[in-house]
Amino acid sequence: MYESTSSSSQSTNYAGERFHLVRFFSIGALVMLVIVAIALIYFEYQQSSLFKKLQYRQNSTFHQLQKEYSVLQESEAKRDLMAIHESGNENLTRLLVNSLWNSDFAPFAAKTSKLPIQTCQELPLIVKDGKSTNSPQRQACYDNLGEQIMAIDGFTELDKRVFRSMENSSVLKIKVFDTRGITIYSSDHNQIGDDKANTHGWTSAIKGDTSSGFSHRSKFDTFEGSLSNREVISSYLPVYQPDTNDIVGVFEVYSDVTKFFNTIASTSELIKSVTSENQNLLEKASITNQAKVDQASLYAITAILIILVVLFGGLFLIVLKADKTIDQQLDDKEAAQQQLVQTEKMASLGEMVAGVVHQLNTPIAYSYNNVNMVKEELECLNPPLELAKKFARIVNKTDSDKISINIGGWRSFIKKVSEVDTDTAILQDMLSDIVLGLDQMRELVENLLDFTRLDKTKITHFDLVAGLKNVVYIARSVISDEIEIVEDYCNLPEIICNPTKLNQVFINLVNNAAQAINGSGTITIKCFEDDDMVNIEISDTGKGISDEHVDQIFENYFSTKPRNKGTGIGLPIARKIVHDHGGTISFKTKVGAGTTFVVQIPQHVPIENVA
Repeated sequence: MYESTSSSSQSTNYAGERFHLVRFFSIGALVMLVIVAIALIYFEYQQSSLFKKLQYRQNSTFHQLQKEYSVLQESEAKRDLMAIHESGNENLTRLLVNSLWNSDFAPFAAKTSKLPIQTCQELPLIVKDGKSTNSPQRQACYDNLGEQIMAIDGFTELDKRVFRSMENSSVLKIKVFDTRGITIYSSDHNQIGDDKANTHGWTSAIKGDTSSGFSHRSKFDTFEGSLSNREVISSYLPVYQPDTNDIVGVFEVYSDVTKFFNTIASTSELIKSVTSENQNLLEKASITNQAKVDQASLYAITAILIILVVLFGGLFLIVLKADKTIDQQLDDKEAAQQQLVQTEKMASLGEMVAGVVHQLNTPIAYSYNNVNMVKEELECLNPPLELAKKFARIVNKTDSDKISINIGGWRSFIKKVSEVDTDTAILQDMLSDIVLGLDQMRELVENLLDFTRLDKTKITHFDLVAGLKNVVYIARSVISDEIEIVEDYCNLPEIICNPTKLNQVFINLVNNAAQAINGSGTITIKCFEDDDMVNIEISDTGKGISDEHVDQIFENYFSTKPRNKGTGIGLPIARKIVHDHGGTISFKTKVGAGTTFVVQIPQHVPIENVA
C-alpha cells in the first residue's frame, strides 16, 4: 500500500537570518582580487624570468657561435696554411727530384738498398700503452745501420749539395726513405738508419698519397743549427721515377711555419678580444632590456591593479545599492508575510468566533428564558411578600406575644395570596440552570482569553500540554460533533517559545485535520519526548493527500479546499513558525486512510529566531 511522506528539515537561515550580500561580496571580491594580483605578479615574474632565460640563452648562443667562429677561423687558417705549405713541399720535392734524385739520390739509394735490415727487424719491440718502440738492442742495430749508410761513398758530397740547395729557405729538415722505410738520408744525421715503415706518413706516401701534419717542437735541429719553440709542418711525399708512375722513395720535408702560426694566434686573440667585448656589450644590453621589461611589467601590474580596484569599487557600489534594494524587498516581503500571517490568524479567529458565538448561543438562550420565567414567578410572589411585610410591621409595633388583627379589609388581598401556586424549588432549579450556563460561558471566555492573551507575551516558558488542551477546547467550537478528538498527552517539560505562534500552528493542523474528514471520524493528538526534542503528532482518519499534491502542500497559496474555504498560506506559515523555533514539520499520508503531521521542536529553542 502506497504511503507518501514529506518533511521540512531544520534550516538556520530560513527566513530568520538574512544573507549579508555586501559582507560576502566584499570578502569574496577582496579574496579574488588578492588571488588575481598574486597570479598577475606570478605571471609577470614568470615572463620576466622567461625573458631573462631567453636573454641568457641568446647570449650563450652568441658566445658559443663567436667561440666556434674563432676556433673555425683558426682551424681554417691552419688548414689553408697546411695546404699552401704542402703544395710548396710538393713543388720542392719535384725540384729536388729533378735536381738531385737521378744524379745523387738514386745511385745512393741503390747502394743503401744492399745493406741488410732483416737482422734489425727481427729484434724485439717494446709495447707500452698500446704503442710500440724499439728496444735498446733494436735501436742500436738501426744506429749501426745509419753509420754504415753515412760511410758509403758519396754521402758527404750528397749532404753538402742538399745543404746548399736548402740554404736561406724555410725548409728546416729533409729526410729521404727508400722503399723499405729506412731513412737513407736526413739533414739530422742522428736519424739516418731509422725504420719508418710503420709510420702513417710513410705508408700513405708509399701508396702515392701526400700526408702532412703540424707539430710543435721545443727543440729542432735544422740546416742552420738548433732552434727552439718552433711550429713545423712535415710532409711525406712520394718520389716517382721520372717519366713513370713507379714510386722509388719517399721525401719528408719539414717547413718552419712559426711566423704564420704566430700571425694566426694573434688574429685568434684579436677575434677573441673582439668577441669578449661584443659579449660584454651584449650582456650590458641584456641587463638594460631586462630592466625595461621589469619596469614595463611593474607598470602593467600597477595599471591592472588600479583597474581591478576601480572595478571592485564600481561593483561594490552596485552591490551596495542591490543590497539596500534587497533589504527593502525583504522588509516588504516580511511585512507582506506578517500581513498574511495576520490574515490567516484573523481567518482562524473568524472561524473560532463563529464557533464561540454558536457555543454561547445555547447557554445564553436558555438562561434568558429561565430569567424571564423566574421574573414572572417572582411577580406572583409579590402579594404574599407584601402581606408578610404588613404583618411584620404590626408585630414590630407591639411587645405582646398576642395581637388582634382586623382582617375585614384584607380578605381580598389574602384571597390573592392564597391563589399563588409558585414552587420555590422550581425557581431554584431554574436559577441553577442559569448559573450552569454562566459557568459554561465563563469557561469558554476564559479559554478564549487564554488563547488570545498569549499575543501579549512573545517569548515565555510554555506548557505545551496546557496549550494543546486550550487549542482543542477552542477547536471544538468549529469542529463537527460527528468528529471525535482523542487526546493522548504525556508529561512534557516547559519550553521557551512563542506560545501564540505555536498555538497558531496547532490550531491550523487541527482545523485541517477536521476539514479532511467527511462525516464522522477521529482526530488523535499525541505528544512524546525524543532525546532533546518534543514531538507532537496530529492524526486524522480523513481522505489523505493525493500523490500529485504531496510535494505542493507547503507551497504558498496552494490549497485543495474550495476558494472560499482556504487561503493556501496556513501550512507555509506553520512551517516557517516551526523552522523559526529550530524544529521540523513532516507528514505521512495514505490516500483514503488519513494523514499524520509530526511537529518536532527542540527543548532549547534559539530565542533570536522567534522573538
